Formats: sequence, structure tokens, C-alpha cells
Amino acid sequence: MEGEWGSRETRWRIELLGELRAVHGSRVVTHFRSQKTGLLLAFLAYHLHRPHRREQLCEWLWPEGDPGASRHNLRNVLHWLRQALEPPDAPAGALLLTDRTSVQLNPATVTTDVAAFAAALEAAARAGESAERAGCLAQAVDLYRGELLSGCYDDWILQERAWLAERFFQALGQRIAHLEQSGDLNRALELTQRGVRLDPLREEAHAELMRLYAAADQPAAALQQYAELERILREELNATPSSATCALVQQIKRQSLVRRVPPGARSPWR
Repeated sequence: MEGEWGSRETRWRIELLGELRAVHGSRVVTHFRSQKTGLLLAFLAYHLHRPHRREQLCEWLWPEGDPGASRHNLRNVLHWLRQALEPPDAPAGALLLTDRTSVQLNPATVTTDVAAFAAALEAAARAGESAERAGCLAQAVDLYRGELLSGCYDDWILQERAWLAERFFQALGQRIAHLEQSGDLNRALELTQRGVRLDPLREEAHAELMRLYAAADQPAAALQQYAELERILREELNATPSSATCALVQQIKRQSLVRRVPPGARSPWR
């Protein structure tokens, strides 16, 4: 029924890509009682469709704590989440489904950006080569605000973060290729620049940006991007660009030189 708790208008959207946010209409919650409160909400949202045993959550959140104290802490965190996210007139289980042994977010009243991201990628795969596929890829790329739970470094987050990032960059590459084929180099450049900002250590993103700058007849920007890549790799990883990237920059330099030499002009080196 329209307007009831759990309808599309009243669902909480838990955003996990980038910094953790809970969004409900115009209301946005970004500050939580504690870091562990935010982590618990994020974990329950990421694994939305299955319950989690209380004892396992306690061991994860308070690994060195007394079992009794840990159970008390968990009850306090769950109480805060209810108070912060459930309206006063919400029915029992509106947000959290709990019993003596397990805890779960209610899938009927909660959505996540990660689930929407995955759904867009699945829709793109089903669409094949079509305008629909391009639209699904665009939606997936737009949904990816940043790495999973930026600033958090729990083991489960790091593993899922790497997996989601690879899926994003695959989708981004496909989206950029489609834009380039359709002649929209400006938008392709914008998305490639965004990819570099999201992961400055990803050399392939820099190389793709260099290539697109050259394709857009901006060799100076391409060479500047190469210099930036050299700096980042040197300062962050004590490394140098790969042979493939070095070959690309040499190719861009040669093409730039050819463009500058007027037709029929004699080389000054002869």
C-alpha cells in the first residue's frame, strides 16, 4: 500500500560505495554512534539476505571482549540503530529482524547501492550489444561513488572492495569504449579522468587517459598525464611505468612531431 512502511518511498537505502550513508527520502545519516555501529550496519546491509549469529557478530566486533559485555554492547548498538533509523510508529522488525540468536536487516525495507550496482551489471550482460546495454553500463558506473566503505580496513571489506573495484573498472572500460565508438570523446575523457581519480595507482587508467588525449588531438595533455603517472609511481610505489606505457608515450611523441611538421618540409636533421 502506498506510503506504508516498506513501500518504495519509505525504504532506507544504505550506500556502501564511498563513505557509508543511510538515505531515507531527503534525510541522510552519515554519523553513527561509534565506528562499530557503522561497521555493523554496513555488514548487515552488504549481506542483506541472510541472518547473522549474535555470537559471531560479537566475536568480530569485540574480539578481545568479555562475552557478556560483548552481548551487552551488541544490544546497545542495535538499540541505537533502531532509534536512529526506525520511525516511532514503525512495527516490530521494520528495520531489524532479531531474535535471541540472530540479527538481520529486513530486505523488504532496505536497499543498497551495491545491490543496484550488481543488478545494473547483470542487466548489461543480458542486453548484449545494444543501446540498452550502454544505458545499463552508464547506470552501473554512476552508482559507483567510490571504493567500498572508504576508510575502513576490515579483512572482509578489503576482499570485497577489490572485487567490486575490478567489476567497476571493467564496466568503465566498456562504457568508455562505447562512447569513443559513438564519437563522444569529451564524455569518454571525463569518465577516464574519473577512473584515474578513483584509483591513482592504476596504471592502465592513466594509459587509457593518455591514449584518449592523443585521440582528441591533445598530445600535450597526454604527455603531462604520463609525467603525473611517473611521479605517482615513483613516490607511492618506488616504481616506473611499464614498457607498454613507455611505448605508448613514444608513439604519442612521434605522432605529435608528425603533426607539427608541415607537408613537404625538410627535416632540420638532414
